[in-house]
Amino acid sequence: MLTRTTRHLLLISALASPAVCQATRIADRLDPQGAYDAAGVTYFAGNDAATGVEVYRTNGTTAGTQLLIDLVPGSGSSSPRDFTLLRATVFFVATTPATGTELYATNGAASSTWLVKDINPGAASSNPKALAVAHGFLYFQAETATNGIELWRTDGTTAGTELLVDLVPGTGSSEPSDLTRHGNFLFFTAWTPTSGRELYVTDGTFTRMVADLSSGSSSSSPTQLLSVGKQLFFVADDGSSGVELWKTDLFGGFPKLVKDIGTGAVSGAPHALVALGNRVLFAATTNDGQEPWVSDGTETGTTMLKDIAAGSGSSNPGPFARVGSSVVFAADDGTSGSELWVSDGTPSGTKMVKELESGSSGSAIADLISVGGRMAYFTANTTTNGREVWRTDGTATGTVLVGEVRTGTDSSNAGGLVFSYGRVLFAATDSSDPTRQLWALEAGATTHEVGLGAKNVGLLPHLTCDDPVLGTNATITLTTDYGALSGFLFIGFPSRNGHLDLNWASTIYVELTLPVAMFPLNTGPLGTWSVVGSIPNDNSLIGERLMLQAGYGPTGNPPLYADLTNGLLLTFDAN
Repeated sequence: MLTRTTRHLLLISALASPAVCQATRIADRLDPQGAYDAAGVTYFAGNDAATGVEVYRTNGTTAGTQLLIDLVPGSGSSSPRDFTLLRATVFFVATTPATGTELYATNGAASSTWLVKDINPGAASSNPKALAVAHGFLYFQAETATNGIELWRTDGTTAGTELLVDLVPGTGSSEPSDLTRHGNFLFFTAWTPTSGRELYVTDGTFTRMVADLSSGSSSSSPTQLLSVGKQLFFVADDGSSGVELWKTDLFGGFPKLVKDIGTGAVSGAPHALVALGNRVLFAATTNDGQEPWVSDGTETGTTMLKDIAAGSGSSNPGPFARVGSSVVFAADDGTSGSELWVSDGTPSGTKMVKELESGSSGSAIADLISVGGRMAYFTANTTTNGREVWRTDGTATGTVLVGEVRTGTDSSNAGGLVFSYGRVLFAATDSSDPTRQLWALEAGATTHEVGLGAKNVGLLPHLTCDDPVLGTNATITLTTDYGALSGFLFIGFPSRNGHLDLNWASTIYVELTLPVAMFPLNTGPLGTWSVVGSIPNDNSLIGERLMLQAGYGPTGNPPLYADLTNGLLLTFDAN
């Protein structure tokens, strides 16, 4: 039944677009910066001589790329940055002569773009930073003459934009940073005169310090917060162990030192943390140099994966990107230069993928991003091709050049990769124009997580699906804290005119004005449900797109009193 209904929906879809492994220029002379995927639409700062640096949006096609609004009319620039999606609204920071640098929001049109609030009134700036979403609100740091730099939040309205907590009362500043959602709480770091910079947690009504790890006015300076299942990993210095890996639980219990990697006051200095299932991979430094490590949150389960640059040399691993059940990353073994490596989280499964540039100079891997469940895209610089876009599945044969904008040895200086609506967008320069343009690559069969699930307490419900490759089976899986609850999996089309915002933290990503298939589900005693669907081996489906989302209940989550998952945008292809 799933296969027949899915096939029917695919065949009537009006969103077909053939997938090709060739870069297409979709906008000229915009020098795109800060590209951000907002559930299938990409927002970025574009620079045009007539309008300056302003907000643009694109669906990955030339016809769908347009100036959203010219906030500073004429050649002046509002210099938008920090695009962040909350439900169906995209927030960003921009500067105008009248209001300074403040928070703006848009629902995707000039007529529905507004100044959220002039937090620091007049031409002075509140300079919002560190935007993050948790339990239905956008949180950020902002500055006022009265309260200094403190933690604010907004629901997108002027009345609903407020100072959440003044941790350093008066004009002093706690300068909250590293805002990170973990479960249904917001964790962040902040400074106070009595405790220094430490880790805090808030549910939006009550804010507290998690722990004063470096007691007194000295700082443990937590950073690199990463939510992995029920554990929140971070890096901090308690004053005796050096800079090391720590963790806390879903509700901000007293943190535990995972492992003293550097031994004593010497720092292991973990960085570049990335999740791999319920484990975390990262780079750390010991007498063996800086190498890749893995941790399951226990001391015994925290080990070096491989001494890639043998001896005391450093391979300087990172950045990392997930590919299936593995992670790819750049590393230098001391012989081949910085090249592409892969790890499945075991020493034997940690190895070089491919030497793209022969010799010791390396290919200088950069811009690594995960695309769907099976691939990563990145840029590399080779003598033969210059800096262009590559794709990998973690194998040598599956690592190929896919976006050669400038043929031959000339470099397009590609960069700024972002995955959106089944496409990889990037900035590059071709031979016809020295200004960086916006380009797109069809990414093949992909699954793209859209938005967040909605839940009152605990881990957010999570929906996953294998990439929909024609002629294969794809498993759809729902994971939640709650068992034995009933609901439905919805299979339909992506929203045509924006997502349906139900307020608080609930958003429907499936287009309800077009046919929708509903399949019953039950989360079972362990809070999981899955189904296997067969993807037809029919080339007419190449480029088709569907949206999946699940809901179940009853729970305490208004307004539906049911929990909703994230959306999943599926793009169908033969590879």
